[in-house]
Amino acid sequence: METLGREVKQQEQKKTNVRKVISVVKKYTEMPQLEAAILREFVEQIRVSDT
Repeated sequence: METLGREVKQQEQKKTNVRKVISVVKKYTEMPQLEAAILREFVEQIRVSDT
């Protein structure tokens, strides 16, 4: 039962994330150019590693 509860929470979080992305995309369906402010809305973080 505990595993099922965790799975439900994960799925709810995924649904929330998808809704947020869709809302941002709808704001910028016709952007003439990519600007820093727009990019910041789409990119939460960038990770660089030495591999």
